[in-house]
Amino acid sequence: MRLCERLRGLNLGARLHTVLHGEIDPEKLFGAGLFDPAGKPPDVRAWINEPAYDGAAGSHQHHHGDGVHNARVRAFCLSFDVPLEWGALSEWLARLRRWHGEHLLRVKGILNLVGEAAPVAIHGVHHVFHPPVQLRAWPDADRRSRIVFITRDLGRAALEESLREAMPALAKAG
Repeated sequence: MRLCERLRGLNLGARLHTVLHGEIDPEKLFGAGLFDPAGKPPDVRAWINEPAYDGAAGSHQHHHGDGVHNARVRAFCLSFDVPLEWGALSEWLARLRRWHGEHLLRVKGILNLVGEAAPVAIHGVHHVFHPPVQLRAWPDADRRSRIVFITRDLGRAALEESLREAMPALAKAG
């Protein structure tokens, strides 16, 4: 298996750069996350990298293709057309961290929350999540909430079911 294929198998959404003899433009390394140290507006679309997880989509609750790293590790993106209630989502994330934190290899998202004009970014690994950050503006006209999960021994169906139970409005929306 080629190195690029193996790396892509480890993280569907990671950007790959070719480095020859240690030469790489530092701009490709810094500012690769949501926040740019130079103060430029964040590239939210590149950070979420939803196309890397693209697959079959439903109506209101889109189900993107799973990346299967091995028999235990999965990567997927959940998106929601309806604005989410922060209180219910925050409580669900707290329970998820408490009960399944060791299985959460990475969680990152951009959220459309009820009552908020700008998106809110979330990011966490295992039991540790950074405080949510409200961004200045949406990167484009797409106002869907998108949450990327990379999990070990925790599948999409279990997460979706528990989220629908925590947020009945999602079940009503589709």
